[in-house]
Amino acid sequence: MHSMQAGYLEKAQKYTDQALMQLEKLKMLNSSPILSTFQVILLKHIIMCRLVTGHKATALQEISQVCQLCQQSPRLFTNHAAQLQSLLGLYCISVNCMDNAEAQFTAALQMTTHQELWTFIVTNLASVYILGRQQTSRDLNKACGNTIYAHEAGSDAPELFPSAPAGPHRCLQPP
Repeated sequence: MHSMQAGYLEKAQKYTDQALMQLEKLKMLNSSPILSTFQVILLKHIIMCRLVTGHKATALQEISQVCQLCQQSPRLFTNHAAQLQSLLGLYCISVNCMDNAEAQFTAALQMTTHQELWTFIVTNLASVYILGRQQTSRDLNKACGNTIYAHEAGSDAPELFPSAPAGPHRCLQPP
């Protein structure tokens, strides 16, 4: 995980693949729930690496693995559902399906109470609007629970950030 966060994506992929193999061996000996949790965490990080490096098919297979792990344990699903929706949203962005990305991120927003994940989701949702939909702040405002002040008239930039630098921060406040 440290290699990924430092930007060494190939190194992160190598170490994560090794760690996942070791986890599989450990799970054969002992089916402790902590092993599945650790596997989900590693898979979430490697999925983001794969998407950044352009390995979309592999990322999708690993998203499927996370789904299967979460289906086996309701607690895992409860704890990681919003993150799984976010990963699906990131995949949708990578294949330029912005409407689907919006739906995934919107669903993830409704599932999370964690401030860091909420900020991550809102940031990606904003990028979906900016990159793919060219919508005004009304959509972003609606998705963020009406926390952004939107002007009725004017260009898109003032609508998105009416009183910079305070404007962007309004949306980034957790519910």
